[in-house]
Amino acid sequence: MDLTISEIISASTVLQKLGTKELPARSAYRLARLLSAVDDVLKPWHDQRRRLVQMYGVERPATIIEKRNGADDVVLEVIPGSNGWNVFQQELKTLLSETVNIAVTPLSLDDLPSVSAADVLALGNLVEDGVPTKQ
Repeated sequence: MDLTISEIISASTVLQKLGTKELPARSAYRLARLLSAVDDVLKPWHDQRRRLVQMYGVERPATIIEKRNGADDVVLEVIPGSNGWNVFQQELKTLLSETVNIAVTPLSLDDLPSVSAADVLALGNLVEDGVPTKQ
């Protein structure tokens, strides 16, 4: 299944949420495979995003909240309007539009707990309605 990094990021939050729910065995297995495939795609994405922040970011003192969340005393931030901002945004946009292929079986709506329309939209092609299509 071909998906963009952006589509995978959108789906990942919903997949994580579904991972905390009790599901039928087959659905739980499919979800586990999806979560694993999504992790495999997102690890390099996060690494590359961090690299871009290192390239185009500037150091600033960490806020109290950032420190409470485990940040160092100094953090990097790409500041809107800075010299590297436009290049950072363009490179990030290029990464988000990158297409990857993940070999997984979509989840079936019939096997999921109640989900919102927003969750279904975020899952995109990673979920199917289970209704046979007419030919």
